[in-house]
Order: sequence, then C-alpha cells, then structure tokens
Amino acid sequence: MDPHYYPHSVQAVAHAWGEPAAEADLVDRLTQTVRAEHADDQHAA
Repeated sequence: MDPHYYPHSVQAVAHAWGEPAAEADLVDRLTQTVRAEHADDQHAA
C-alpha cells in the first residue's frame, strides 16, 4: 500500500486512532471546517 495514495485527512485519522490527544485535535479541526463550510452555505443561500 502506497501511503501517498491516501489523502492527508485519512492519514490524520489513522494517526489519531492510537493517540487520544491527536484524536481530540482532529475532531476540533474537523468541527471548525464543518462550521466554516456551513457558514459559507448560509451566505450563499
């Protein structure tokens, strides 16, 4: 399996799987991303 095949987000999830602190950071970043996209959707509507 070529690690370069996977997107960065998948690598981050795999890394966070074994590290609670990394998992919490990943969840925070995903939440911020979703909120930012949702805000963009609200402005577009």
